[in-house]
Amino acid sequence: MQKRDTVVGHNATLRLLRSALFGRHAPERGRILDVAAFLLGADFTRDLELPVGSRVDAPPPFVGG
Repeated sequence: MQKRDTVVGHNATLRLLRSALFGRHAPERGRILDVAAFLLGADFTRDLELPVGSRVDAPPPFVGG
């Protein structure tokens, strides 16, 4: 999978970011976003109300995660 940047505005939440990603990648990767945890710094989260920082990673789910 190729790495791509997605830019959202200031005060954006993970919910807004996920929506932007879903719009770009649905339907082929939309199901992955439904179960993916986001990496904020060194912490994984599924709390969609958290504000995004300068960098958020969305690694695909893997066994045990």
